[in-house]
Order: sequence, then C-alpha cells, then structure tokens
Amino acid sequence: MKKDFEIIPDSLEKILTLNGYYYYWNRGSDKAKKIGLKAQEVEKVFPEVISKGNDGFLSVSYNHLVAVVIEAIKEFYEEFKILKSSDEAREHEIAAMTIENAVKDKEIVELKARLDKIEKILNSKKSSLSEMNK
Repeated sequence: MKKDFEIIPDSLEKILTLNGYYYYWNRGSDKAKKIGLKAQEVEKVFPEVISKGNDGFLSVSYNHLVAVVIEAIKEFYEEFKILKSSDEAREHEIAAMTIENAVKDKEIVELKARLDKIEKILNSKKSSLSEMNK
C-alpha cells in the first residue's frame, strides 16, 4: 500500500523550531482555552501536514506529526547516549586520576619522611664536627 519509505531527516532540529500555544477561537460558540500549533509555523518545516480548507484557512494534521516526534525523540536519545558515555568516560578518568594522586601523595609523604631523617643525620654530623673543631 505504501512505497518509497525515507526516514524523516533532522526531525529534532525541525521540531525545535515549532512553538506550542494556548489560544482561543475568534469565531463560534466554543470559548474554551485550546492548545495547538500555528499552521503557518508548521507549514515552513512540515508542509506535508498542512491542508487548506474551502474557507482558505490552514489546518494542521496533528496525527501526522507523531512520526516526526518519534524520529526527534530517537535523535535526542542518540545524542543523550553519546553525552552519557562521554560523562562516564570522564568519571573513569577522574577516578583514575584520584587514585594516581593518592599514590603520589603517599610517595611525597614517604619522601618527606626520608628527607627529614637525612636532615637529622646531617644536622647531628654537623653538630659533631662543630664539637670536634672547638
């Protein structure tokens, strides 16, 4: 029944150009607040979902926008997975650096203790030499 299928490209980017609105009808007896899109905005990115009535007014076929929203969600999810994996890689890198820094800190403490011992030995030998020279 259908042919020539093609994934809708750049769905997320296109969806992000649209705005959802609250509105009221200018005509008729329905005075309730509504929610929808401006057909003129939708027409710029998805002319396939717009129809023109006999009265000349444009209308949006909202049910046809479902396919676009699905593709946009998939695009967003792929971007999210990439960001999430790079965040996880950064977390592993930070953990490795933390361990490396802890090892270096321990080495510094050990070297400082050795240096203190060497200084004590040198100071005691210096004192002994001073005593001998007197």
